[in-house]
Amino acid sequence: MTNKLEMTQGARLEQSFSESNLPRTVGIAESFRQAVEQQLDESTASLPFADRVLAWLAPTLHREIVHFHGKNGKSLVEVFNPVAVEHLDRELAKQIEQWAKRYRKRNFRAKDIRTNVDT
Repeated sequence: MTNKLEMTQGARLEQSFSESNLPRTVGIAESFRQAVEQQLDESTASLPFADRVLAWLAPTLHREIVHFHGKNGKSLVEVFNPVAVEHLDRELAKQIEQWAKRYRKRNFRAKDIRTNVDT
């Protein structure tokens, strides 16, 4: 039988530190999810995808994310004001767009190399 504390902890784990307040960033990450997941720290494997992405792109927030999921911390919107969260989303979206551009370029070249070897 599950006690109230376990139920509360389980519900909190399902919540996201970023609480869907990084729509641009998470949207781009979702479109490259398989490749992005390869970049994410294994220590964050139990966290929601959005929080893992945030910890990857903004490692200075890793501690706050872990504290949030450990029931000892605040969410992103409790740590920063809405203007700062919006700015963070724009900046992280730029960062992941740059990563995605490099990723596509690397994969395109690898595909060309494989094709040329096959011919």
